[in-house]
Amino acid sequence: MAAHPPSIARLRLRSMPMQVFVVVGYNNTRVYDVVRLRQLAKKRHGAGLVLIAEVASSLDSEAADQTIVTSLAETSLDESFARVAHRLAADDLVPIGILPFSDRGILLGAKLCEAFRLPGPSLAEARVGIDKQVFRRLDQEASHPPRYRPVGHRCVNDLEGFIDGTRQMGGKAFVKPMREGASRGCFVVHSLAECATIWPNIARYATDGIIVEELVTDATEYSWDYVAGASWITEKETTNDSHRAEIQQIVPAPLTPIMRQAIDAAGEHMRQLSSTTHGAYHNEVFLRGSGMTSAVEVNMRPAGMHIWDLAWISFADFDPWIRWLDWASGLLMRSVEAPEAIRYSGIRMLRPRKSGTVRRLPPTSMRIGESLIHEIAFSVQPGASVSDRIVDNHAFIGHIMASNRDYRSLKTDLLQIAEALENQIVIE
Repeated sequence: MAAHPPSIARLRLRSMPMQVFVVVGYNNTRVYDVVRLRQLAKKRHGAGLVLIAEVASSLDSEAADQTIVTSLAETSLDESFARVAHRLAADDLVPIGILPFSDRGILLGAKLCEAFRLPGPSLAEARVGIDKQVFRRLDQEASHPPRYRPVGHRCVNDLEGFIDGTRQMGGKAFVKPMREGASRGCFVVHSLAECATIWPNIARYATDGIIVEELVTDATEYSWDYVAGASWITEKETTNDSHRAEIQQIVPAPLTPIMRQAIDAAGEHMRQLSSTTHGAYHNEVFLRGSGMTSAVEVNMRPAGMHIWDLAWISFADFDPWIRWLDWASGLLMRSVEAPEAIRYSGIRMLRPRKSGTVRRLPPTSMRIGESLIHEIAFSVQPGASVSDRIVDNHAFIGHIMASNRDYRSLKTDLLQIAEALENQIVIE
């Protein structure tokens, strides 16, 4: 039989639409998460995965069946939506779930949810997740759960406003861009005299706005992590440098019932202020020494730093990634539940002991203590330039993941393994 002309063959291929999940926004430091989503989408739903990114990467083919490159800026929202909708239709791709994966992807994700009538927040609700000023205003105006108080703040766009805002906060403050994540552009201001020194480092964020907040010192920071009705609390440890980067996470956080209840109430309060129809949250919460709680910030996306993988290790019969896919596709109706903890798991980031060029990395087969090591990985290779100045969450050079039934043993082992590895990294 004669072969069909190419045009007819193409028509036959186009007559078979492909169901896909659409991941909106990511940076390639989290490619491992998108790869896992792609595998689960195919295995569990028989679906492909489309990645919407602002910049093409050599890793995209490993993470997705197709990549659409477009701006995620709010000013380009309508144009980007039209481009994505056209590409999906042209390639016979039928979205069955929309997965906003980064702060910048939330608005386009919401618009796609609305267009394809899939679970997700409204466009107005999504703005709470990308603009810290919007959330702070809503938080100030809302009624609050018991033992909760909003963080004092002021929004500024120039050095004079920065100085005045710091003075208003009592001469000390915590400053951060209104529309950034991963601890980018965050500084602790110890005195008014530091404002002029810090300003050149944050001036580039002035157009979108900078938020000056009261400096909360007598407090521990946690994250309230949520996916489709299930939530848990993660213990967070940050660096004590001028920048506040997240160096360690432990799931679940060891808490008294009273502490857990207070953080749960704060996290749920933050969700209610944002959107009750959104599937994933990583809400950061202060627990003050007095027992009061305050919101650090809302994040309408999955937690980074392998926190969802830690939850998979720590809780019985619980996989956040599967739950998110099932929810986004409409298979899982939201149900409130607390996962059952069976062990503690944690991740600790590795930092260079000095600035310079990496000459040699240690082997990744190290074992110290009784904790089960799940992964030791480096994000740099010999020849890379590194800095001992950790300015954000992406400035670390590797990590360790481990678990233990005993919290104190896990915390000790994570620190000792990190120190041993860091001491063996040769930097010149």
